[in-house]
Amino acid sequence: MKAVVLVLLFVAALCLATFAETQQQSDVVVLTEANFDEHIANGVWMIEFYAPWCGHCKRLTPIWDEFATSAKGKINVGKVDCTVEKGLQSRFEVRGYPTIKLFTDGEVRDYRSARTVDAFTEFASNGYKSTEGKKY
Repeated sequence: MKAVVLVLLFVAALCLATFAETQQQSDVVVLTEANFDEHIANGVWMIEFYAPWCGHCKRLTPIWDEFATSAKGKINVGKVDCTVEKGLQSRFEVRGYPTIKLFTDGEVRDYRSARTVDAFTEFASNGYKSTEGKKY
């Protein structure tokens, strides 16, 4: 009987540890139609427009999280779930996933480069200045 209880306790502890690991906090800001304009009003924002079922989006998630952590305090990093936030998807003409856009100074710019932390950082720091912005 004691062995069964110990095994059950071990399995429960293992499940809790696994759950806690998958629920880690992220520095990526979840943006919705209710908070989008307020958040992007200040600073530089790199935003991923995604769908939870998208394989490319799933592969980008750990890179996007790492980018958000490394950019914290300099570049704001957010994400919009387009399966929920259809108004934002339409407003910013998102037609594929993931779509990444930079928002700053009342303008939006499309990101069309490598999907790496270094490339995101370079674009958000200075690279966007060589691309054409569009008022939003």
